[in-house]
Amino acid sequence: MREDERCFIGEHMYRIDTTFEELIQIGNPDNIISIDDMVEYDNYYAVKIDPKTGQLVENENTKMPSVKIPKICFEEGYGEGSAYAENFNKTLSKSYGVKLIDNHALAELENMPMPCTIRELPTIEKNGFQYEIDVSLREIRKKDEPLVFIDLNGLEPYKGKYGFFIDENGKIIDTDDEKATLVEIKHLVKEVPEEVSRVYGIPVENLPKKDWKIRSNPDYVDERIKEGTLPVIRIVDEDYFVDTRLRELRSSNKFWKTIELNETGGRGNDEYDDKFVYIYDYLNRKIIPDNGDLKELPPHTVMIVVPDIETLDPISRGREIYGDPYHLLDRYPYQAKMEARVIPIEKTQYASLIKASNPVLEQKDQLDKNTALKTTRNKGQSY
Repeated sequence: MREDERCFIGEHMYRIDTTFEELIQIGNPDNIISIDDMVEYDNYYAVKIDPKTGQLVENENTKMPSVKIPKICFEEGYGEGSAYAENFNKTLSKSYGVKLIDNHALAELENMPMPCTIRELPTIEKNGFQYEIDVSLREIRKKDEPLVFIDLNGLEPYKGKYGFFIDENGKIIDTDDEKATLVEIKHLVKEVPEEVSRVYGIPVENLPKKDWKIRSNPDYVDERIKEGTLPVIRIVDEDYFVDTRLRELRSSNKFWKTIELNETGGRGNDEYDDKFVYIYDYLNRKIIPDNGDLKELPPHTVMIVVPDIETLDPISRGREIYGDPYHLLDRYPYQAKMEARVIPIEKTQYASLIKASNPVLEQKDQLDKNTALKTTRNKGQSY
């Protein structure tokens, strides 16, 4: 079984889905077009494209340039690194406007910068520190230290608002000692209404005035309970069906590809014991196993956090534990579509592995340490 094959169109790269016969821009998975919306010729499909953004255009009358995708790419795949790819690139690539992945391109891809979009979340600020509000994963996080967070369900009401405490370094703490600072936020429907609207599937104008009155979109709930429609979670740029009964995520277009939900724990962060945390190679779209003996990581690596079972599918979980699919919906919204959290690897405990596998970064880090040490010594401070 293989991953989707890829191709270059100008400066943009795309995946070729042979299952559903679609072309999908890497780094922008919502930019997608089916062969049904392309113009068909004897040996290829033609599609218009915006050369600046890579946006695929359905309207054949637009003035955007057209490129040609060989039919074999959608029908059976061309084989990355194959002789076909090499011959195509030599003879037809320029006239078609498409470059397939031959052996030379395969070698280049391993170190080529690749986009990995991390969605911006609404933030609040206190004492110069910023905190993200993630309604979907039920967290408030320190923006520059994403492993420092508090569960939204654990927030304590404070004078009609929510409150949590931080120390002098901005770390979220669960004590109110004399040095702690209280951070107050309004009800989420007032503090971050657009985010609440997106997660719950309710238009902003229809949101209640208090958080405890908000309910999930009833149409989504009916589709899950009455029709058995599974929720979907996006991991970087690939969508997975959530099957909590089998404790797995299944790729939406490669049904052989699964991610097991049978190992929890935060890779050194005990706070993530109820979530699922993975090291992920987003170039090759695969989980990197971590048995505590990793020596290096590929350059296209991030940490992803998948929510706990209750957040992933509160309807299935309510039925499993309480015999009632509605039991958990007051506390956990049912999300027909959600996204796994993406954490840059340099903001995790794995940053040292990236530096170790990149001599330039390791040398720069040592120079930075030497400079900092010299500065401290000149100030006469301890170190």
